[in-house]
Amino acid sequence: MSLLHTRALVLRQTKFSDHSVILKTYTEERGLCPVMVRGVMKSKPAVSPALLQPLTLLDMVIYHKEGGGIFQLKEMKGLMPYTSLPFDIRKSSVALFIAELLDKSLKEEESNRSLFDFLVTSLSILDISKESVANFHCWFAMQLTRFLGFLPNGARERDACCFDLREGVFLSRFPDHVHFLDSSLAGTFVAFSTPGFREYYLTVLGKEDKKNLVRAIIAYYQLHVTGFGKMHAHEVLEEVLG
Repeated sequence: MSLLHTRALVLRQTKFSDHSVILKTYTEERGLCPVMVRGVMKSKPAVSPALLQPLTLLDMVIYHKEGGGIFQLKEMKGLMPYTSLPFDIRKSSVALFIAELLDKSLKEEESNRSLFDFLVTSLSILDISKESVANFHCWFAMQLTRFLGFLPNGARERDACCFDLREGVFLSRFPDHVHFLDSSLAGTFVAFSTPGFREYYLTVLGKEDKKNLVRAIIAYYQLHVTGFGKMHAHEVLEEVLG
Protein backbone atom coordinates (compact mmCIF):
# COMPACT_ATOMS: atom_id res chain seq x y z
CA MET A 1 0.00 0.00 0.00
CA SER A 2 1.29 3.44 -0.94
CA LEU A 3 0.17 7.06 -0.63
CA LEU A 4 -1.39 8.97 -3.50
CA HIS A 5 -1.54 12.77 -3.46
CA THR A 6 -4.09 14.18 -5.91
CA ARG A 7 -6.68 16.83 -6.61
CA ALA A 8 -10.21 15.49 -6.68
CA LEU A 9 -13.77 16.58 -7.43
CA VAL A 10 -16.51 15.18 -5.24
CA LEU A 11 -19.33 13.63 -7.28
CA ARG A 12 -21.51 12.30 -4.45
CA GLN A 13 -21.37 10.75 -1.01
CA THR A 14 -22.98 7.55 0.27
CA LYS A 15 -23.49 6.70 3.92
CA PHE A 16 -21.43 3.66 4.89
CA SER A 17 -21.97 3.46 8.65
CA ASP A 18 -23.13 5.63 11.53
CA HIS A 19 -19.94 7.70 11.36
CA SER A 20 -18.52 7.10 7.86
CA VAL A 21 -19.30 7.89 4.23
CA ILE A 22 -17.84 6.80 0.92
CA LEU A 23 -17.03 9.65 -1.42
CA LYS A 24 -17.25 9.02 -5.13
CA THR A 25 -14.55 11.31 -6.51
CA TYR A 26 -13.01 12.05 -9.87
CA THR A 27 -9.29 12.53 -9.35
CA GLU A 28 -6.59 14.15 -11.42
CA GLU A 29 -4.14 11.26 -10.94
CA ARG A 30 -6.41 8.22 -11.10
CA GLY A 31 -9.81 9.03 -12.58
CA LEU A 32 -12.74 7.62 -10.61
CA CYS A 33 -11.82 6.84 -7.04
CA PRO A 34 -14.11 5.81 -4.12
CA VAL A 35 -12.72 7.08 -0.82
CA MET A 36 -13.73 6.08 2.69
CA VAL A 37 -14.04 9.08 5.02
CA ARG A 38 -14.43 8.15 8.68
CA GLY A 39 -15.76 10.16 11.58
CA VAL A 40 -17.88 12.62 9.60
CA MET A 41 -21.12 11.96 11.50
CA LYS A 42 -19.70 12.62 14.95
CA SER A 43 -20.50 15.74 16.98
CA LYS A 44 -16.96 16.91 16.30
CA PRO A 45 -16.33 15.53 12.79
CA ALA A 46 -12.80 14.75 11.67
CA VAL A 47 -13.58 16.37 8.30
CA SER A 48 -15.76 19.41 7.66
CA PRO A 49 -19.08 18.33 6.06
CA ALA A 50 -18.68 21.30 3.67
CA LEU A 51 -15.78 19.49 1.99
CA LEU A 52 -18.01 16.53 1.13
CA GLN A 53 -20.53 18.43 -1.00
CA PRO A 54 -20.82 17.58 -4.71
CA LEU A 55 -18.35 19.41 -6.99
CA THR A 56 -16.11 20.51 -4.13
CA LEU A 57 -12.49 20.57 -5.28
CA LEU A 58 -10.20 18.80 -2.82
CA ASP A 59 -6.53 18.24 -2.24
CA MET A 60 -6.39 14.65 -0.95
CA VAL A 61 -3.85 12.17 0.29
CA ILE A 62 -5.20 8.62 0.21
CA TYR A 63 -3.88 5.16 0.82
CA HIS A 64 -3.54 3.60 -2.61
CA LYS A 65 -3.46 -0.12 -3.26
CA GLU A 66 -3.13 -2.06 -6.47
CA GLY A 67 -6.31 -3.64 -7.73
CA GLY A 68 -8.64 -0.81 -6.81
CA GLY A 69 -11.41 -1.16 -4.25
CA ILE A 70 -12.24 1.52 -1.70
CA PHE A 71 -9.38 3.82 -0.77
CA GLN A 72 -8.76 5.11 2.73
CA LEU A 73 -8.41 8.83 3.39
CA LYS A 74 -5.28 10.07 5.12
CA GLU A 75 -5.95 13.80 4.84
CA MET A 76 -7.83 16.35 2.76
CA LYS A 77 -8.29 20.08 2.41
CA GLY A 78 -10.42 22.28 0.21
CA LEU A 79 -9.15 24.02 -2.91
CA MET A 80 -10.72 26.84 -4.95
CA PRO A 81 -13.54 27.73 -2.54
CA TYR A 82 -16.60 28.87 -4.48
CA THR A 83 -17.70 32.47 -3.99
CA SER A 84 -21.24 32.37 -5.40
CA LEU A 85 -22.12 28.85 -6.54
CA PRO A 86 -23.44 27.55 -3.17
CA PHE A 87 -25.41 30.74 -2.48
CA ASP A 88 -27.02 31.50 -5.86
CA ILE A 89 -30.03 29.21 -6.35
CA ARG A 90 -29.68 29.33 -10.15
CA LYS A 91 -26.01 28.38 -10.06
CA SER A 92 -26.50 25.73 -7.39
CA SER A 93 -29.32 24.17 -9.45
CA VAL A 94 -27.05 24.07 -12.51
CA ALA A 95 -24.34 22.51 -10.31
CA LEU A 96 -26.82 19.84 -9.18
CA PHE A 97 -27.43 18.93 -12.83
CA ILE A 98 -23.68 18.83 -13.56
CA ALA A 99 -22.96 16.65 -10.53
CA GLU A 100 -25.63 14.12 -11.53
CA LEU A 101 -24.46 14.13 -15.15
CA LEU A 102 -20.85 13.44 -14.10
CA ASP A 103 -21.90 10.78 -11.62
CA LYS A 104 -23.74 8.88 -14.35
CA SER A 105 -21.29 9.37 -17.23
CA LEU A 106 -17.73 9.22 -15.85
CA LYS A 107 -16.42 5.64 -15.98
CA GLU A 108 -12.63 5.88 -16.34
CA GLU A 109 -10.40 4.57 -13.56
CA GLU A 110 -7.30 6.15 -15.02
CA SER A 111 -5.90 9.63 -15.31
CA ASN A 112 -7.36 12.01 -17.89
CA ARG A 113 -5.88 15.38 -17.03
CA SER A 114 -7.43 17.17 -20.00
CA LEU A 115 -10.87 16.14 -18.76
CA PHE A 116 -10.02 17.03 -15.16
CA ASP A 117 -8.78 20.48 -16.21
CA PHE A 118 -11.96 21.02 -18.25
CA LEU A 119 -14.11 20.19 -15.23
CA VAL A 120 -12.21 22.51 -12.87
CA THR A 121 -12.14 25.36 -15.39
CA SER A 122 -15.84 25.02 -16.21
CA LEU A 123 -16.87 25.11 -12.56
CA SER A 124 -14.70 28.17 -12.01
CA ILE A 125 -16.43 29.88 -14.96
CA LEU A 126 -19.84 29.01 -13.50
CA ASP A 127 -18.84 30.34 -10.09
CA ILE A 128 -17.48 33.70 -11.25
CA SER A 129 -19.88 34.33 -14.13
CA LYS A 130 -21.78 37.62 -14.04
CA GLU A 131 -23.88 36.59 -17.04
CA SER A 132 -27.04 34.49 -17.05
CA VAL A 133 -26.32 30.82 -16.39
CA ALA A 134 -29.63 29.62 -17.85
CA ASN A 135 -27.81 27.82 -20.71
CA PHE A 136 -24.64 26.81 -18.87
CA HIS A 137 -25.66 23.19 -18.25
CA CYS A 138 -26.44 22.73 -21.97
CA TRP A 139 -23.04 24.13 -22.95
CA PHE A 140 -21.27 22.01 -20.32
CA ALA A 141 -23.02 18.77 -21.27
CA MET A 142 -22.27 19.18 -24.97
CA GLN A 143 -18.64 20.16 -24.36
CA LEU A 144 -18.23 17.11 -22.11
CA THR A 145 -19.10 14.80 -25.02
CA ARG A 146 -15.75 15.74 -26.57
CA PHE A 147 -13.94 14.02 -23.69
CA LEU A 148 -16.32 11.08 -23.49
CA GLY A 149 -15.93 10.18 -27.16
CA PHE A 150 -19.30 11.04 -28.72
CA LEU A 151 -18.98 14.67 -29.79
CA PRO A 152 -21.66 15.37 -32.43
CA ASN A 153 -20.52 15.79 -36.01
CA GLY A 154 -21.53 19.38 -36.74
CA ALA A 155 -21.13 19.09 -40.53
CA ARG A 156 -24.50 19.98 -42.02
CA GLU A 157 -25.44 19.54 -45.66
CA ARG A 158 -27.85 22.00 -47.24
CA ASP A 159 -30.58 19.35 -47.58
CA ALA A 160 -30.31 18.09 -43.97
CA CYS A 161 -33.72 17.60 -42.37
CA CYS A 162 -32.82 16.15 -38.98
CA PHE A 163 -30.05 15.09 -36.60
CA ASP A 164 -29.63 11.41 -35.77
CA LEU A 165 -28.94 11.08 -32.03
CA ARG A 166 -27.76 7.47 -32.41
CA GLU A 167 -25.11 8.26 -35.00
CA GLY A 168 -24.41 11.86 -33.99
CA VAL A 169 -24.78 13.22 -37.55
CA PHE A 170 -27.15 15.27 -39.70
CA LEU A 171 -29.24 13.32 -42.22
CA SER A 172 -31.00 14.30 -45.43
CA ARG A 173 -33.86 11.89 -44.68
CA PHE A 174 -35.53 10.72 -41.50
CA PRO A 175 -34.06 7.56 -39.92
CA ASP A 176 -36.06 4.39 -39.20
CA HIS A 177 -36.08 5.06 -35.45
CA VAL A 178 -37.38 7.77 -33.11
CA HIS A 179 -34.04 9.03 -31.79
CA PHE A 180 -33.63 12.15 -33.91
CA LEU A 181 -34.11 15.92 -33.70
CA ASP A 182 -35.79 18.15 -36.24
CA SER A 183 -33.56 20.67 -37.99
CA SER A 184 -34.52 23.67 -35.80
CA LEU A 185 -33.68 22.01 -32.47
CA ALA A 186 -30.67 20.23 -33.98
CA GLY A 187 -28.98 23.52 -34.85
CA THR A 188 -29.03 24.66 -31.22
CA PHE A 189 -28.02 21.20 -30.00
CA VAL A 190 -24.90 21.16 -32.16
CA ALA A 191 -24.05 24.82 -31.58
CA PHE A 192 -23.36 24.20 -27.90
CA SER A 193 -20.74 21.60 -28.83
CA THR A 194 -18.67 24.07 -30.87
CA PRO A 195 -15.03 23.90 -29.65
CA GLY A 196 -14.16 26.67 -27.22
CA PHE A 197 -17.65 28.17 -27.31
CA ARG A 198 -18.20 29.94 -23.98
CA GLU A 199 -20.75 32.58 -24.94
CA TYR A 200 -23.42 30.18 -23.70
CA TYR A 201 -25.47 33.13 -22.43
CA LEU A 202 -25.96 34.64 -25.91
CA THR A 203 -28.43 31.99 -27.07
CA VAL A 204 -32.00 32.92 -26.18
CA LEU A 205 -34.38 29.99 -25.77
CA GLY A 206 -38.04 29.89 -24.87
CA LYS A 207 -39.22 27.73 -21.98
CA GLU A 208 -40.41 24.83 -24.15
CA ASP A 209 -37.38 25.00 -26.45
CA LYS A 210 -35.07 24.85 -23.41
CA LYS A 211 -36.97 21.90 -21.96
CA ASN A 212 -36.83 20.03 -25.28
CA LEU A 213 -33.12 20.78 -25.71
CA VAL A 214 -32.20 19.49 -22.23
CA ARG A 215 -34.23 16.34 -22.73
CA ALA A 216 -32.57 15.80 -26.10
CA ILE A 217 -29.15 16.11 -24.45
CA ILE A 218 -30.13 13.58 -21.80
CA ALA A 219 -31.43 11.20 -24.49
CA TYR A 220 -28.12 11.60 -26.35
CA TYR A 221 -26.20 10.58 -23.22
CA GLN A 222 -28.54 7.65 -22.61
CA LEU A 223 -27.82 6.38 -26.11
CA HIS A 224 -24.05 6.69 -25.79
CA VAL A 225 -23.20 5.98 -22.13
CA THR A 226 -23.76 2.41 -21.00
CA GLY A 227 -25.93 2.21 -17.89
CA PHE A 228 -26.60 5.96 -17.84
CA GLY A 229 -30.17 5.54 -16.61
CA LYS A 230 -32.58 8.36 -15.79
CA MET A 231 -31.77 11.87 -14.63
CA HIS A 232 -33.78 13.96 -12.19
CA ALA A 233 -31.87 17.22 -11.66
CA HIS A 234 -33.24 18.74 -14.88
CA GLU A 235 -36.70 18.77 -13.30
CA VAL A 236 -35.37 21.05 -10.53
CA LEU A 237 -33.74 23.24 -13.19
CA GLU A 238 -37.01 23.59 -15.06
CA GLU A 239 -38.62 24.92 -11.89
CA VAL A 240 -35.78 27.29 -10.98
CA LEU A 241 -34.76 28.59 -14.40
CA GLY A 242 -38.18 28.50 -16.02
